[in-house]
Amino acid sequence: MTETPPQTANSARIRRALLLLITLACLGLVAVTLLERAGQFDISSVVNSPWLIHAAALQGIAIYLFILAWHLLLGTQKKHGFKLSESAAHIGVTLLGKYIPGKIWGLLGRAYLMTTREVTAETAAQLLLLDQFLTFYTGLTVGAIALVSVIQLELGLLALFVAAIISPVVARFNVTVITWMMNSLGNLISKWRYTLNLRKDAITELALMKAMGVYFIHWIAIGIVLFLLYYPALETQPTINCLLIVAAIPLAMLSGFVALWAPGGIGVREAVIVAILSLNLNLELALSIAITYRFICVLNDLLTGTFALYYYNKHPALLANA
Repeated sequence: MTETPPQTANSARIRRALLLLITLACLGLVAVTLLERAGQFDISSVVNSPWLIHAAALQGIAIYLFILAWHLLLGTQKKHGFKLSESAAHIGVTLLGKYIPGKIWGLLGRAYLMTTREVTAETAAQLLLLDQFLTFYTGLTVGAIALVSVIQLELGLLALFVAAIISPVVARFNVTVITWMMNSLGNLISKWRYTLNLRKDAITELALMKAMGVYFIHWIAIGIVLFLLYYPALETQPTINCLLIVAAIPLAMLSGFVALWAPGGIGVREAVIVAILSLNLNLELALSIAITYRFICVLNDLLTGTFALYYYNKHPALLANA
């Protein structure tokens, strides 16, 4: 009996793991559907919305922007020749990995896939740190500006002006900012910093600025998607309601990521969305929007995760060094 080559065995294990995670995501989709039915939430207005096609198209653009931001960071590793399709597969693995409690598994999977392409573990870790930093920075910035704008538009414009000045500075001194943040989080992560040995030449300032800009647009686009889907119910105060949704989505996403105990941030995201939207909407409508967003997220995870499984089945050589 011939033995299975280690590379083939590892590739098969990775594909089986992806298939398992896709199954878990499917179960999550079913759970969301049952929750919607059990709660007697009427989302017929979403299905019958005249803006449904526009919202679906914009959601597709939002997913593309999310992938593009990561691809722009990977693009700095020119000698490895990462294609956009491979960047999309990385994102698919990451999104499915968040359904495992602990949140870190999807990121570890992405780092692992980079090392199979001969990217050093140190460089892979720094790219992931930069990506997560940009995700949090842009999400918090968009959420804060939108929320402040609801309170007073002039303050929101001032916050936007400040963000426009600070963001290029943050991009230029990204290593310094990340190092300071890691030190602030305590000794454990501070020790990790020395292990990683962050390098200022790991990524160009221009690439970081491009990725940052893409993330800003990505967060705003997701908020507008939900606004379009529920526009018939939000048209009485469209500006305030749109700003609230744009604020709620990134703040909810980031809160869900921080909640390590909640697979996919389930429950945490919804609570944050409902809390913010309840400032101007009734509880039932706010909860319906939160559940709709969960449905969209699970659907996104399924699509990108399925693509990742397809991609690595079609290109098993990319896992040859696993």
